[in-house]
Amino acid sequence: MPTKEAVAALQQAAPEKGALVVTSPANRRYLTGFASSAGAVVITRRSAVFYTDFRYYEKAAATVRSCAVCRWQGGFADVLPLLRQEGITAVYPETDELSLDAARRLAAALPGIRISRRAVTGRTLAALRQIKSPEEQRAIRAAQQLTDEAFAYLLPRIAPGRTERELMLDLEFYMRRQGSEGVAFETIAISGPNTSLPHGVPTDRALQKGDLFTLDFGA
Repeated sequence: MPTKEAVAALQQAAPEKGALVVTSPANRRYLTGFASSAGAVVITRRSAVFYTDFRYYEKAAATVRSCAVCRWQGGFADVLPLLRQEGITAVYPETDELSLDAARRLAAALPGIRISRRAVTGRTLAALRQIKSPEEQRAIRAAQQLTDEAFAYLLPRIAPGRTERELMLDLEFYMRRQGSEGVAFETIAISGPNTSLPHGVPTDRALQKGDLFTLDFGA
């Protein structure tokens, strides 16, 4: 679903006098099309605002089109004027993503506003994200195609004497050169006795003839 449509759907789901607060990096990117390590998207019936700090503000202001963009300096306290202006009495955070400490900081920053435990935000986002837009489908296909090509590239390079770490780097550099934004998750490239570790981390162990080699990766 395009970001503007997703934001509009969340606005419709927002309770009267309620604000949905999205803080997880993946869902912020889903709603804004902008990747960042900090910030929040605040959505009410009438407004949608992406708050982020000085590191991202300039780029976000120039590229984000689904929300207004505001720079925050004091964290969630900077959201309070918008909530007061719109008569918001309760906020609905991503209950499945928010730590207890973050919930306490949110409550302290928004005096007089109730922090709801209802999972409105998370449930609505989960339902929206189940349906992939044509753009998302194209990205999934491209990532899978690149992953297949990377596997074919690496197979003839798996040989005794090469280390797990060398093979992992060879694989990841190849995907980067072919256009991958990064890895889908931490690459598992382990051999011999290390293969007993389901989520083993590549080491400097050199492969030996007859080793089993476990590889799990994605573009």
